[in-house]
Amino acid sequence: MAFTLLHKKLDQKVRAVGPVYVGQVLAPVVEDERGGRHSIVFLPDKNNPELRAAGRPMHFYFLPSRPRLAREGDGHFIFHLQKFSGIMDPSMNIGESGFSELAGGALSFTATLAPPDGVVDKAFEALKEMLPAQSIDHYMWRPGGGARPPVLVGPVPLKANNTVLHSISFENSPESPEGTSSDNPDAWAFEVQGAGSGALNVLGANAFTTMMGRRPATLLWASAQSGTSQIAMENSIHYDVWQLVTKIKIEGDWEKVRDHFSAGAEGGVSWFRFDTQREVNSLIESGAVTVKIDFGAGMTNAERKADIEKAADAVADKIYALVEAKLKEAGSSIEAESAKAPDVAGKMVRAFRKNFWVGLSVGINSRKDIFEGTFTYEKEINEQVTRSEMLSSQMEGLFDETSSNQDAFDRYFSEVFMEEAFTKIHVIATANANWQADDGTGDPINQLKVQVGYPNSQGSLDWHPTARAKDDLNDDTWSDMAEGAIWNKAAKDKIYAFDFTRHDQSDDEAETIHVRKTIQFKESPDIATNEVTEEYTTDDHMIEVRAKSSGELIISPIKIDMPIGSEDKQVSVLIRVRTPRFGEKTYTITGETERDMRQYRVWYASPDEIESYEYKTEVTVKGRRFGQRPLRWEGDWQASSGASGELLAKIPEVPEDLVEKLDAYLAPA
Repeated sequence: MAFTLLHKKLDQKVRAVGPVYVGQVLAPVVEDERGGRHSIVFLPDKNNPELRAAGRPMHFYFLPSRPRLAREGDGHFIFHLQKFSGIMDPSMNIGESGFSELAGGALSFTATLAPPDGVVDKAFEALKEMLPAQSIDHYMWRPGGGARPPVLVGPVPLKANNTVLHSISFENSPESPEGTSSDNPDAWAFEVQGAGSGALNVLGANAFTTMMGRRPATLLWASAQSGTSQIAMENSIHYDVWQLVTKIKIEGDWEKVRDHFSAGAEGGVSWFRFDTQREVNSLIESGAVTVKIDFGAGMTNAERKADIEKAADAVADKIYALVEAKLKEAGSSIEAESAKAPDVAGKMVRAFRKNFWVGLSVGINSRKDIFEGTFTYEKEINEQVTRSEMLSSQMEGLFDETSSNQDAFDRYFSEVFMEEAFTKIHVIATANANWQADDGTGDPINQLKVQVGYPNSQGSLDWHPTARAKDDLNDDTWSDMAEGAIWNKAAKDKIYAFDFTRHDQSDDEAETIHVRKTIQFKESPDIATNEVTEEYTTDDHMIEVRAKSSGELIISPIKIDMPIGSEDKQVSVLIRVRTPRFGEKTYTITGETERDMRQYRVWYASPDEIESYEYKTEVTVKGRRFGQRPLRWEGDWQASSGASGELLAKIPEVPEDLVEKLDAYLAPA
C-alpha cells in the first residue's frame, strides 16, 4: 500500500521540465533513406529520474544539426529559381515608358531545421545501443539493468532562431569587380525577404524569397548544372537547458572568523564589495570557513567560472546574513554596531554595499560575546542557462539532382522572357490623301476617319475610334488623352497610336487587326455618296489610311493608240467617256498635250455599284491654209469593263471619201 501511495504522489507532482546537460553528449550518426548522413544530439529531461520513478515516460530532446531544404509531401524540394530577361519595347509591352533591358532571377525556397523523416527514430535507436546497461540516471537504464522505461522524443524548444542567407554579391562596395564603377547597379543585386527571426519550432519551416541581379542568377544557374550549391544559410539558435544541481556547503568557526576580521580592522582596511572573492579565499585559507561546492556537469569553462563567482558571492552573502542573524538575536545590527566605530569606510560610498566588509568586521569585534561556536550552511542552486548554437549548411542535395537529371533541372529551374509577358498590339496610323488645293486640284475629300479593332479576352471584337495622337513625325510627345482618329486638310500629318492587350500568344491570328476607314467627300457631281466606309484585316501594324475607295472608278491614263507628235499642229483627238450614273466627260488630245495626264474619276457608294463605261473617239485635222475646212470623222461607242485602269483609245479608220483630202492636208508644204 505504501509503495502504491508513494507512486501516486510522485505521479501527481513530477513532470518534464526541459533538457539538462549531464556532462555526457551523445550524437549518433545515421543515414536517411537517400544516403545523407546526420549527427543527432540528444539531451535528457532534467526530471527523467523522477519521471522514471513515477512510471511515466522519460523525455528526450534532439538538437537540430543543420538547416536543409524542406521537401513537399511527394519528396520534391520546395525550391525554384526563375531566371528572367527581356528587351522591353513600349510598342510591344504594356506599361513600358521607354526601351529597357532586364535580367535577373527570382529565387524562392523553404528551409527547415527538422531532420528528414525517420532520422530521429533511427538515431534514437542508435543511441540506445551506445549507452551501457548502467548509465546516468537521466538517460534510460536503471542502475543494475532492468526493463527499459517508455520514452518520448521531441525537438529542443527554441528560445530564438535567427536566420541568415548569405548574399551572392559584392555587398557594401561602390565598385564593381569589372572596374571603378558598376555598369549596372542592379547586376549584383541580392534582396532577401524572410531572413531574420525564424520558426521556434524545430519541425517548422522558414520561407525565403530573393530577387537577384543577373550575375547571382547566372552563378546559381551554373551551380545547378555543376552540382555545387552556392546557397549558404545560417541558423543562430538559442535554447534553455538545466544545469545539474550546484550544492554549496559552508562550515565555519566563529572564533576564527572573529580573529580574521579583527586583524583586518586593526589594519584600517576598507573592504569593497568587489573584493568578495578575495575575502572568501582568505577565510578559507585561514581555516575559518570550509566551503564545499558541487557544480554537477555539462558546463563549459566559461560557464564554470561564472558559477564559481556566483558561488563565492553566495558564500559571502551567507556569512553576512549569519552575522546579521546573530546580532539580531542580541538586539542589535551591523549598521548599529558600525555606527559606534570611527568612520573608516569613506572609500565605500559608491560600493555595492556601502559598509559590507567594514560593517561585518565592526559587528563581529564589537560583540565578541555572541560570536562563539561553529555554524553550518547548505544550499542547492538549481537553474537554467541559455545556450547558443550556430548551424549552417550549403543546402546540398538539390544541386546533386539537377546536375545529373534534366527533368529535375527543369522542375526547379525555369526561364521567362519578359518581353513575352504583358504584351500588346500597338498600331500606328497615318493618312495618305490627295487633299484638294485652293485652285480645285486634288480629290474632293473632306476628311478621313479610322477605327481599329482587335478581339478581347472573350473573343469579341473591340473597336477603338479614339487613340493617342501627335501632330507629325517631328512631334516627340504623344497626347495623354485619346481623341478621335480623324484627318483633314489642316491636320493631314497627324499620327495616331492604338493599343490593345494581346490575349493569346499561340493563336495564328494573334497579329491580325481589323481596320474600318471612312472617307467623307465634299459635295461633287462625281460622287454618288458623301461618305464611304470600308473594312479590312491586316497583320501590318503600321497602317496607312488611304483616301482610295473600293467604290472608286478611275480610268487613267487616257491615251490614244496612234501618236500625234509634238510638232503637229493640225491633228486633234476628242475622247468621250461616259457611265450611266455620272454621264459623259470629254478629253481633247493634241500634239502639245499628248503627254498630259487625263483621267475619268468617279465614286460609287460601294464596289458592287461600279458601272461599265464606254468611250468614243473623234478626230479633227485642220488645213494648212486659211479657209480650208477641217476634216472630221468619228468611231462608234466602244464598250469597256467596269474595272479601273488605262484607256488606250483606238483612232477610227479614215472614211474612204476623206482619204485623198487627208493626204493633201497632211502633205508637206
